[in-house]
Amino acid sequence: MISGMVSLIIPVYNRQDVVEEFIRSVFEKTYQSLEIVLIDDGSTDDTLSVCQRLAGQDSRIKLLQTEHVGVSAARNKAMDAAEGEFFFFLDSDDVIYPLLIETLAAAMQETGAEMAGTCVVNVTEQHWHRVREKLKEPPVPAETYLQSHAEALDSLFHGTSVLRPMGGTMVRRSLVGETKFRENLFIGEDYFFLYENLIKGARCVGITKKWYYWYIDKTGIQ
Repeated sequence: MISGMVSLIIPVYNRQDVVEEFIRSVFEKTYQSLEIVLIDDGSTDDTLSVCQRLAGQDSRIKLLQTEHVGVSAARNKAMDAAEGEFFFFLDSDDVIYPLLIETLAAAMQETGAEMAGTCVVNVTEQHWHRVREKLKEPPVPAETYLQSHAEALDSLFHGTSVLRPMGGTMVRRSLVGETKFRENLFIGEDYFFLYENLIKGARCVGITKKWYYWYIDKTGIQ
């Protein structure tokens, strides 16, 4: 484990048309101590070759390859290979605000919180250009807040948690331990993973703004 490092856990599957733009956007994030654990989940298009080319251009990319095992198994393999103190989960066609990783990591280190996240903006393909325009603007910081274990658990049960969905969530490696995503589930596996870690007594950091842009016209989710 490398102290302070954030490991971005990113499974990709048949995303040849968007994966280069997506990964290059990750390079632009302001937090410096990070690695990008990119795992190709048995893509049948040219996604892997694009990822190989990008990995050859930036040493922060750790590229893994597997047969098509599904998003849960892919995330588990990526976590096993990651070296950071924190795991940050990101889907391969979503976009995050430039200050998100830096803000979450700083707040977790300051407060000692074990989990952190941001609320999500759902964006259709028709309106995706607005996200691109917003990200060209100078980044503006946002305030964070700390939830006790009871508060974090209550918000998860009531559907108001910043820990849902999986994308945009940061978790301490030491909290996760041996906990894995349930590979036999295809719906709700992210909820179980979050819950199984949260009930260990975790506290949660949230951000007062929505800094995760979820592209809802997905075709490459396993």
